[in-house]
This record gives sequence, structure tokens and C-alpha cells, in this order.
Amino acid sequence: MYPFLTLWGVKVYMTWLGIVVGLFTFLVVAWFLCKKYKLDFWKLFYWFPTLLIITYLLGSYSYLLIERGIRFPLNSLTNLKAWLSPYGYKFHFVGILLGIVWSLRRFFKKIVIGSEKRKWIDLFFFATSTALIPMGLFFVLGDNIIGRPAPFSGIGVSDLTPGWVSELSKYGKVFPVWIFLSLISMLAFGLTFVGKAITKKEGWWFIGFGVLLLLINVVFNYQQYTRHGVVSVLGGTLDIKNILAIVVWIICLIVGMRIIKRKR
Repeated sequence: MYPFLTLWGVKVYMTWLGIVVGLFTFLVVAWFLCKKYKLDFWKLFYWFPTLLIITYLLGSYSYLLIERGIRFPLNSLTNLKAWLSPYGYKFHFVGILLGIVWSLRRFFKKIVIGSEKRKWIDLFFFATSTALIPMGLFFVLGDNIIGRPAPFSGIGVSDLTPGWVSELSKYGKVFPVWIFLSLISMLAFGLTFVGKAITKKEGWWFIGFGVLLLLINVVFNYQQYTRHGVVSVLGGTLDIKNILAIVVWIICLIVGMRIIKRKR
């Protein structure tokens, strides 16, 4: 596709632009919902750097650990630079998801009122699912995470940048895995929004996150990457990314059901 745009002689890469657009979308939606739910937006805004830093560091380190076998302590300057540098966007889903879960847990520890907590959880879901929609569209134009080769040209995407030798150009037509992410985010948002509109209650987030975490395995299935910790389940295979997504979904389901029972 188009891995970068050239603006005033500067290359702006689609992956970087997608991250910025996604984060900006998250904050805008969160600000709007804070006004609607009468929540303190600045509480989220001051916590937001914690989310970014923790997720960045865990995402980067998990890539070094899982993909390259590098463990702490990082006793060389090369390894330290590989951990802290964003070059190449070397992040692993395991660390990213764990960083998000850990950061959210810290955030919610400071909230003791149940009704306020339910509003914040719904806010996080709606802001996250909305942010993933444009992020996925930008990522599909990037050159960092590539889908498997598509058997039929009509459902595949290819490199469209003349004179640019990209990873995508090595495979011809590939599945647009990031469009799948945008689509499942829209589906999860839609189902949760309808459920919330019908019941007019908070706490529907666990259904939305459940749909999102289960269907993200569709993205993994069509993604081209090295699989680790592969196990056979019901005639299929799961790797460490699938397993973690399912485990977090189960946790969301358990916590969500407890919240629903408390409200009755």
C-alpha cells in the first residue's frame, strides 16, 4: 500500500500516523463521554501517560523476550536501545495487552463508587473501540504487520508505492488484516451500543470487550507472524497471543457478571 506520505519533504509513516490518530480519537471520545456521564476528564488525562509508558515498555520488552529470547537484565547498550527505541515498531501483543490491563487496574483502584466505576468502564470500551477503527485503516496502509498471502486477488491488498521496496511487495496480494480489526471494532461497538440503549444501564462493557477480544483472533489467524507456545485445541491451534486474548476475555466476563449481579 502507501507506507508513508511525504509532507514538505518529510516522510510521515502510516503506522506512526495511525497510532497518533488512534490516541487522539480515544481522548476526544473520552472527553465527550466524560461530559455525558459527568466524569472528571482530567483524572483520565493525567493517568494517560502512565498507560502509554507502561504499555510501550511491556510491549517492547515482550517482543525482545518472545521473539529474540532476550531477558532482563539488558546488559548491553544494543539491547537497551532495542528496548527503548520505537524504530521498526517492534512490539508484541502480549506485552501491549498486559500493559493495558495493568494500567487500567491501577486506574480503577482509585475509584470506589460502583456507579462511577461502571461509567468509567463503559467509557473505556467505547473510546477504545472507536479509536481502533481509524487506527486499523491507517495500519492497513503501513508496512509493519502483514497479512498472509491472499489466494484470490479480489480480497487482497498490495504495495502501491512506486520505487519503494517494502515487506509487502515480497508477497504480492495479502489479506488486509487491519481492516478486519476496524470491522470487528465496529461490530463490538455496535452490539454494546444497542444493548446499552435498550437497557439504559451501564456495565455492558464486558460484552463489548468480549466480542473484541474473541474476534481479534480472526486478525491473528490472517496475520503473518512467528507463532510461539502453540497448542492444539478442538482440531485447531492456538498460540500465546490467542491464549492471552481468551484468558483476558474470560476475566472480563467474570468481572462483568459480578458487576451485573451487584446491580440487582
